Amino acid sequence: MRKTMVRLGGFQPPRTLQSGDATDVSDPKRDQVGIVFRDSDGQRHPLPIATTPLSDNITLQQEERVTREKRGRDDVTSALSHAVDDDNAAVLPSSHMGVVRPPSGTVAPSTAEEDSRNSFTALSHRNAVSPVCDVGEEQGDEVNISQEVVQRELEEDMRLSTDVILTPNGSNGKVFLSPTATGAQCSFPHSFSAQQSQPVHEPCATPLCAPPLTPSTDSGFFYDLPTSVRDFYSMRRNINSLYAWQHEVLMRDDVRGGESLVYSLPTSGGKTLVAEISLLRCLLNAEKSCMFVLPFVSLAEEKAESLKTMGDALGFTVDGHYSTQGRFPLPTTQTVFVCTIEKANSLINHMLDEGITERIGTVVVDELHMVGEPRRGPTLELFLTKLLCLSHKVQVIGMSATIPNLPNIAQWLRASCYLGDYRPVPLCHYAVVGGVVLEDCVTVSRNLVESGLTSEAEQLSYLATELEDASVLVFCATRQQTVDTAKFIVRHQKETVREGSIAAELAMRALLEDLKAMDSSDGQLLSELVPHGVAFHHGGLLAEERALVERAFRQRRISVLCCTSTLAAGVNLPARRVIFRTPYIGMEFLSKSSYLQMCGRAGRAGLDDFGETFLFLPRKDIERGRDLMRRDVEACVSHLLEEKGVFERAILECVGIGLIRTLSDARRWLDSIMYHHAAGPMDSGFNTSSSSLEQTMEEILQCILRKLVDGGLMQRTSQPAATDTQQGIISNSSTGAATVARHHTADSTEDDMAVLLTPSPFGACAVRSCFAVEDALIIRAELEKLQQSGLILADDLHLCYFVTPLWEMVECNWAVYRDIMSRLSETRQRIASMVGVDEFYINQRAMGLGDPNGNSSEQMFKTRRFYLALILADLLNEVPMYVVEQRYQCKRGQLQNLMRNASMFSGSITSFCRAMEWFSLEAVLASFVKRLGFGVKPDIVPLMEIRGVQPPRARALWVAGFKSPSAIASCTPMELLQRLKSSNQKENKAIKYFSIRTAVSLIREANVLVQRSIRDKKGELVDMTSSSSYEKMI
Repeated sequence: MRKTMVRLGGFQPPRTLQSGDATDVSDPKRDQVGIVFRDSDGQRHPLPIATTPLSDNITLQQEERVTREKRGRDDVTSALSHAVDDDNAAVLPSSHMGVVRPPSGTVAPSTAEEDSRNSFTALSHRNAVSPVCDVGEEQGDEVNISQEVVQRELEEDMRLSTDVILTPNGSNGKVFLSPTATGAQCSFPHSFSAQQSQPVHEPCATPLCAPPLTPSTDSGFFYDLPTSVRDFYSMRRNINSLYAWQHEVLMRDDVRGGESLVYSLPTSGGKTLVAEISLLRCLLNAEKSCMFVLPFVSLAEEKAESLKTMGDALGFTVDGHYSTQGRFPLPTTQTVFVCTIEKANSLINHMLDEGITERIGTVVVDELHMVGEPRRGPTLELFLTKLLCLSHKVQVIGMSATIPNLPNIAQWLRASCYLGDYRPVPLCHYAVVGGVVLEDCVTVSRNLVESGLTSEAEQLSYLATELEDASVLVFCATRQQTVDTAKFIVRHQKETVREGSIAAELAMRALLEDLKAMDSSDGQLLSELVPHGVAFHHGGLLAEERALVERAFRQRRISVLCCTSTLAAGVNLPARRVIFRTPYIGMEFLSKSSYLQMCGRAGRAGLDDFGETFLFLPRKDIERGRDLMRRDVEACVSHLLEEKGVFERAILECVGIGLIRTLSDARRWLDSIMYHHAAGPMDSGFNTSSSSLEQTMEEILQCILRKLVDGGLMQRTSQPAATDTQQGIISNSSTGAATVARHHTADSTEDDMAVLLTPSPFGACAVRSCFAVEDALIIRAELEKLQQSGLILADDLHLCYFVTPLWEMVECNWAVYRDIMSRLSETRQRIASMVGVDEFYINQRAMGLGDPNGNSSEQMFKTRRFYLALILADLLNEVPMYVVEQRYQCKRGQLQNLMRNASMFSGSITSFCRAMEWFSLEAVLASFVKRLGFGVKPDIVPLMEIRGVQPPRARALWVAGFKSPSAIASCTPMELLQRLKSSNQKENKAIKYFSIRTAVSLIREANVLVQRSIRDKKGELVDMTSSSSYEKMI
């Protein structure tokens, strides 16, 4: 049932939808059953019920086109023109909220979010070779994996899809708490009876981001935007009209006026379009920059590419800040900053340092439910709390599919709230228990055993391949399970001949060539599976292999994709059907939120009439599975206080960037956190004795401030009287003043304003490099010792040790480690001794003797880190990855992830050295940042910046005389191919699969890189010119 929140007074829904304009409702108001929110001269009108390798001699088949009825967006005009007497859904602000229910049976019209650009291409399986199936796979047996290995894989997959923090330094800016914020004083009743008195209507705010509503007869505007926006959506996205709920929300006076909005609808309900139009209002009308925050790197990359196309058409800049992307100084023109959660927090820190937060007008947060995630939620909560404390109002647009307590989140963010259950493609849930398919885990739908499918492997394979021309996602608990599942699906799938076009066959050839060129066992296995329309996807694959698989699945060259739940959560891969091989993620049973997020992939708007999910359940878990399907989603709660160290870091960060300068500021900031509206777990280490929340928070604050001062991270000083500038990082808003009044009297408040909180030089370094308090202490001690003992530059290994992330997940193979240590050169032995690695200690571990001090001992920490440094040193010396993989007994995906994290960590170390004024050490470490990201020697770093180029191919290009991207961009494909073939040995695998098609693609990517570099230089020149002109004016 859809629930909606509503601001009373100020909005009248349109009767027609023409270019986003609305006409007033002139019907007389009438009494209705239930709760009704009406203006003085109008009423709401609800919508009516809407009515394997390919052989060389393969015969190329003519294309068999698959025609589909594309269900485009229904015209809302006819739907809105009929009024029905009932209580229609609406939206409400933080000051007056209630839940309104639509009439039963009301269904929104079916509409397509966006038609797929990639039409299905059929594939021929006639000459495909089945992959080798090991003993036991015929019955679906799998290799037993220890719980420790499964948990480590889970952690690695989570790290792969998330980001690493790196903050540039700068000067402090000024921030204040918005004086108009009243969210803390709002109430959110869950029901509102008709007998209750109607609240007083509030006048609507004057729009800040949009001009007055244009009459419907004027076709010059599209939702307060130029018609060029409408033309872009029509021509580029095939969107000609909006869903009714989208229209209603976008035409809200408070939303048009720049007020914040949070909303929750199922996946594929059209949430992103509302966010994009709100973002465009800010960019084009208010002429301010925006931020688009997404939880995963892959989603940020996808969104950045999508918005760049829009920016080129509409005249704004898109700047990606994720992984290693992002440039400084920031552009001064209207820009959309596409960020991951961690980089968004770093970016707002930088803006506060530089005093340029006024440039930001709107912040869009996708997957807002991540604020309640224990691992990354505190970072997102801290970021949003900072926005609430800025001196100017920032519109926050938050969206999610799974937040049951959204009104509480809206109250915290001082936002309007919209709850809906509209989904353009219906979703059916099934459980499979012992071969019996149960709808909603209750009603028997069919019996697969009666159809002759006796084993679970046969049943899963049948469900995965039952539908022709349909994309299927199979979620698995472990990496090995994805491989095994893909193998036996191919083994059990129906023998069918799917005719393919010439284009399809050529595309398949190209895909197989790219997979073989990766020169890995996983790539070889994928090249055997892909011709059957099946593949696997997990964190052990190279990033390039994952990208090839994802693109092939989107283009429907792969029909069935077996993937790990954790990593696939960060990739946008819609499908017709979703199958859960097991109800577990790693060793943990599925949560309701995770289940719904993965189920949301089923059913593609515009392509499918409905979506399906199948959950395979062991008989022992049938009750848990039934409960999973029936129960409500877990509430989204604050995790900022769950770990003491995280909260300490949050307060230190706010002091370091100038958000908190006085004790009074600290208390006001503390009252702005999410915990007051959605309380979550609290670390027992806080040791609070008070039963009152206010007193508890006060005790926690004082305890943390004392620890930071005692640790030399912060300074606490007093001054006689506070000036206006000194008192006011967070201003005395009505909420803030009330907060201080609750804690102290007027006299003590004045004393609090006189207590100044400032970061020490070391504390500022920790903040700007984004290290946790404990990590900053370790790094400072190591680098101080390094500067005293000296750095060995004869081998990269010594530097590699200090840029190896402190808590990397790659496990040591102690027997391999012992053998490697026995063959170390004299220089490397001296390095091992300098960093404190003991060969006897490694021998003891290789013999199976445990560390008497446990795995958390200092000796274990140094020994593990040195093992990873050895891996990094080999990669930087361009030892082939397959050699490193065999030498250290680890996966290529792990090696690639290690390089990525080391590159990020080295950037943070460099910032730390700069802030500590260790400039010589900074210069040495800075040279490692890009090398670590690519795993190459310095000479081919420029070539590695070309998208898709791997170290072996970059070295081959260098040998052929191509020393820069511009040299490649100015070459012809045939010349490039001939020079590569003639300059390198024939057995070089980087050249073996290099074709004319590859040459064309490489030249195109080189041109893209050169053009991007030119644009960046032009942008820097414009910024320099603007700054120079401004200084002359002053």
